[in-house]
Amino acid sequence: MRNILEDMTLQEYFVKWFTSAVTRMASKGVTIDITFLDFMTKVVTPRQYASLQKTMDAGWLNSRQATSNDRAYVITWKSYGARSTNVFNLETACFCTRAESEKRSKPAKGEALRPSHRANISKKLRGVPKTEEHVEAIREALTGRTLSLEHKHNLKRAKAPWTEERKAQRRAQIAARTSAGAA
Repeated sequence: MRNILEDMTLQEYFVKWFTSAVTRMASKGVTIDITFLDFMTKVVTPRQYASLQKTMDAGWLNSRQATSNDRAYVITWKSYGARSTNVFNLETACFCTRAESEKRSKPAKGEALRPSHRANISKKLRGVPKTEEHVEAIREALTGRTLSLEHKHNLKRAKAPWTEERKAQRRAQIAARTSAGAA
């Protein structure tokens, strides 16, 4: 079977690659504000282009760009903060190796997580039992903590009763969880 890349120039490969990447991003609601020409001249470095050209000339581009290769180049975001903007442009676009992309995609220390990221973490941890060691570590971390007077007042304050609508929603959540657990 003939390799489709043998009939393609590197420039044609980049056009196909860029088009599929921005189409995939746009389908996820990302605003695309970068042209192919800007991407090729201002984001991709001459060294990266030459490296891929050399790999293509040697006939190794398919294995170089395999999804299992950490050194494969990817079109990605410059940082976690750039991803949070949901706009793909010259300031947020990056062309780097898959390993570098994984490092860049993690939030920096002290950086606030995106709401969608927090929701995914919450969903993943929901229903996971804590070990006795974990419970003890939480207890130890909270021991000796002093609460402000305002916080104590808020804890004592009566909470508003649940509305019938909220009760119905909660019953539906419990029923859904119970039926999912039984399946």
